[in-house]
Amino acid sequence: MFEHPTKENLEGRIEIQDMEADTMEEVLCFLYTGTCDGLEGNDMETVVTLHQVADRYLIEQLRVRCTAVKALTAEGITEDNATDLWEEAEFYKLEEVKQAVRDFCWK
Repeated sequence: MFEHPTKENLEGRIEIQDMEADTMEEVLCFLYTGTCDGLEGNDMETVVTLHQVADRYLIEQLRVRCTAVKALTAEGITEDNATDLWEEAEFYKLEEVKQAVRDFCWK
């Protein structure tokens, strides 16, 4: 990655401007350890932000975990996102998420 005379190679750093430092810290923690404190507290704003970052940078395991947390949190399933959550749950075989969507739809 740092073999060509790019700005990042010359400066020895990569600057990511579209994400807060604490979000990047959560993402790096997930990449290195497989865990993420931002998902444990079920703070929906953090989960949504992490989901967007995971989607943008193609971090599938983090994206799947965020999807599950969104669905398994009471306010996570809405009429607007139920279909999308179901499709992701079907694709990634997330049975708990599928059940949560089913329960929401049958209320």
